[in-house]
Amino acid sequence: DHRWMLHALEAGGFSHGDVRLVDKSDDITLLSVQGPASLRLLAPLAQGALDSLGDFGFSTSKMVTFCNIPGVRMLRLTFVGELGFELHLPAARAAEAYETLRAAGDALERESNVPVRDAGYLAIDSLSAEKSYRHWHADLGAADTPMEAAIGFTTLPKLKRGVRFLGQPALEAQRAAGLQRRLVPPTLAAPGG
Repeated sequence: DHRWMLHALEAGGFSHGDVRLVDKSDDITLLSVQGPASLRLLAPLAQGALDSLGDFGFSTSKMVTFCNIPGVRMLRLTFVGELGFELHLPAARAAEAYETLRAAGDALERESNVPVRDAGYLAIDSLSAEKSYRHWHADLGAADTPMEAAIGFTTLPKLKRGVRFLGQPALEAQRAAGLQRRLVPPTLAAPGG
């Protein structure tokens, strides 16, 4: 019963057998480092965890020591269309990690002329729009299908392999009938272009 689970979470968690669920939302924060030089910036701070991307596939995570902070979950993830990483770390040490990261960014910029800039979280939305990456909270809703949103790549391979999934009959029917609407991002001409 979901109400029981919600009540248990509000009361500080629940446990059953070997499973324990505790809300740690206020204890964890996120730093996102995005862009083509993100690996160069993070590698020296991740204490051996980023020697190469070969064993760190897209949309995977690993626990690392970052800026001398153990137990940081690093995700190879981007919403801006470039190489990128998320660092999920203890909120109590976020300022320390940011200061170290900022100093490393300043050094990288001085040494290699690679611009390293702070950007607010909402910058991700406009950068995502530039790359035609779709966000559930901003661009997509329950009324949009993957084909209409130009993200059919998330389901078409499953259709081709014969994998069954919820909503499959509707997508197959839409594919057969053709699209009646599409979500398309605006493209702006370059100034003077």
